[in-house]
Amino acid sequence: MFLKALLAAPVVGQCGGRSAMVFQQFLSQNSSKCVLGSGVRFLYSSEALGLVSYANSREKAALQFQDLREKFYQKMFEFSDPASHNMVFTEDLKHILHLAENTDTDLKLVKQMLIK
Repeated sequence: MFLKALLAAPVVGQCGGRSAMVFQQFLSQNSSKCVLGSGVRFLYSSEALGLVSYANSREKAALQFQDLREKFYQKMFEFSDPASHNMVFTEDLKHILHLAENTDTDLKLVKQMLIK
């Protein structure tokens, strides 16, 4: 039904304007019951991925490193520096993965440690 409407719609604009317009019309015309009742299933559940245990591990690491976080980050930046001859241990990598937030510096540190 959506593809028929997409193909029958007139071309609007340059870059996919027709498909965006038709998609908006499709969503506004069809009730949420139709969309929600379509039987969407996810490949992996949060339990199968272990997201709850990972969240618990993140909380434990945050409590463990609450006072030493900045010093630990500085040490890991030094150890993961490509010019450094220090090794990055797996436990340190696990701790950084549990402490990392969605910031550029944290992601850069994780990437450096993985490469090292």
